[in-house]
Amino acid sequence: MGAAAKAMPRYRWLWVSLVASTIYVALRWVKARRAEVDAGMAPGIGLGGIHLVRPQQSPMTQPLAHGRLGDRPPNVVLLHGLGASSAIWQPVAEQLAARGHSILLPDLLGFGKSRRLGTTFALADHVDALKRLLQHTEAQQPLLVGHSFGCAVAAALADEQPDTVHALVLVSPPAFRDADIARSRLSERGWLARQFILGTPAASLACQTMCLTRPLLARLAPRLANGVPDAVARDSVEHTWPAYRDALSALLDDNPLPDAIDKPRRPTLLILGENDSQAPPEDVLAHPHEHIRVEVWPSDHLLPLRHADRLANLLHAELLSPSRSLPSAASTRSA
Repeated sequence: MGAAAKAMPRYRWLWVSLVASTIYVALRWVKARRAEVDAGMAPGIGLGGIHLVRPQQSPMTQPLAHGRLGDRPPNVVLLHGLGASSAIWQPVAEQLAARGHSILLPDLLGFGKSRRLGTTFALADHVDALKRLLQHTEAQQPLLVGHSFGCAVAAALADEQPDTVHALVLVSPPAFRDADIARSRLSERGWLARQFILGTPAASLACQTMCLTRPLLARLAPRLANGVPDAVARDSVEHTWPAYRDALSALLDDNPLPDAIDKPRRPTLLILGENDSQAPPEDVLAHPHEHIRVEVWPSDHLLPLRHADRLANLLHAELLSPSRSLPSAASTRSA
């Protein structure tokens, strides 16, 4: 009894510490959400990790994080895909800049260095943030180049404001024709993939665990990702769960790419990877695409990394030369 009695104060202090810590975190959470509301934002309910107790920044007042190559207003904008950052475009951007082009490399809302921007991440939110960045950088009718989810953002912007875009180049576009079939196909990638597709609590827990362990994961990622530059591997964990979830939902339920392919508002070129399991070329090739130009290259989904030289050459020679432009009513295919 004497030993148990002596142990009681220690357990009591442990419980007091746990209760005090919980109250502190709860107060910080409320303060962070209130700061977001005061900034005109929706409260970041689905945020995890450090974002639980830190307010997100408003994309209305803070431009997207971005890199610039060239000292003129950008004439090329390179948009990354889901779970990535602008780092995936760096090899292409450097080659284009060496040829005199001015390049803009944004990190989309909730991804990369824009991870703390925004609390809602619908496709319209991404488009609005990109429009503000183009105004901020004084871009005038740039060539808009998207990879994967970036294709959807590019297509949505071109549909909303076609006169502000010179042309579209869509690389590995996830032009899912049927949301249910796409869900079924993506779910075949494993149990965790199914949880992400369904948006279950398990997926949220997995993402929030990643948020808490992000520094460690960022160090491990380059060792685990074979054939991917270290910067690209590290940035694969630099996103929030709401941003990832809503971007995936946009592709499955609010995808502008089928209409952009069927009825393009601007001259459009598609580059597809014949071995792309994430955005199969059949989704494009099996559908009428008479008004766009299509090329199929021997590659997987990571075309900007696998064929950086070829992409840079194509963008420079076919799209950016004053004497040559994308056809608005032609379709070609090359292997």
